[in-house]
Amino acid sequence: MVQLLRAQSRADTPDEILAQGAADDNHAFTELYRRYLGPVHRYMRYQAPHEEAEDLTAQVFMQAYRGASQFRGEGASYRAWLFRIAHNTLATYRRVSRRTPIPLSEIPDQLDDAPDPAAGAADRELRLIVRSIVDELPAADRELIELRYVEGLAPQEIAHVTGASDGAIRVRIHRLLKRLRPRLVERGVRL
Repeated sequence: MVQLLRAQSRADTPDEILAQGAADDNHAFTELYRRYLGPVHRYMRYQAPHEEAEDLTAQVFMQAYRGASQFRGEGASYRAWLFRIAHNTLATYRRVSRRTPIPLSEIPDQLDDAPDPAAGAADRELRLIVRSIVDELPAADRELIELRYVEGLAPQEIAHVTGASDGAIRVRIHRLLKRLRPRLVERGVRL
């Protein structure tokens, strides 16, 4: 019963508090792992072949575990710190393997819980259109789209992940969306 209460209290604890204790408390790191396994794995699936994504995800969490004592929480959230590790792991993987990212069209959709089959079909078609357009982008732009619109990172967090300035990220997102808008409209996507 005491363990259940501790687990519940850890589930309510902010990331930064857990992260500061993760070096000495395996349960704190386990909670962070539980929270971020899905997002980090999804990020890796968008950026690397599916068979490599699991290994890369494992590498990210091994590095996060080893470096848990280095997280200070100064200027960056734990999520941004973790995605910075993921970004660097991916950069190393690309440098070593020289592989290109898989097209977004090969990534399976999440379960469709739309109550209306027609709405579900329209949503799937819209996702395919957007994916095909995003798939044509350079890897750095695809990563920016993934971090901002799939993972929901704020521009400040993306800046921490990529090593660019906050202002540069905001400008890149703005310019990227400006370039994508006519292509989406041309394909029948109403904005």
